[in-house]
Amino acid sequence: MRYNEFMKPNPALQIWIQKHTNSIPCACGCGSYIVPKRDTYYRYKKGQRKFFIAGHQMRRENHGKWKGGIVEAKGYIWIRIPDHHKATPRGYVKRAHLVAEKTLGRQLRSEEVTHHVDGNRLNDSPKNIKVLNRIDHLSLHYSTFQRGNDGRFLKA
Repeated sequence: MRYNEFMKPNPALQIWIQKHTNSIPCACGCGSYIVPKRDTYYRYKKGQRKFFIAGHQMRRENHGKWKGGIVEAKGYIWIRIPDHHKATPRGYVKRAHLVAEKTLGRQLRSEEVTHHVDGNRLNDSPKNIKVLNRIDHLSLHYSTFQRGNDGRFLKA
């Protein structure tokens, strides 16, 4: 069972918390509760007042720089799919993994990794992606490195 499944709010618990603590759920959907005070952030949306924990009003779709869950980081394109088996704790999956899974017609196993043949991490075309196990992938990369006289790998 994934961590996200434990964090899903329980409706009965939400009602009990609202009733006994005069709190309301954060409008961003994170599952946290707040007591509306002067320092609570709120905004009007479609004529309805919504309360947020500080900073939560600028999450995902509410943020001005939201790009639909597609991010470029660490040289890869990441897509937000929280329920995917290879998702990070924030719910992002490498686009290369999705392309490889679609090409193979199955999910990648935990020991399988994707390798970009041309070395360009942004090129996620099916012809450029190879699925290897971790040992083969490491040996492929280490075979291109040169060793010094002492047997250590030389820096590029």
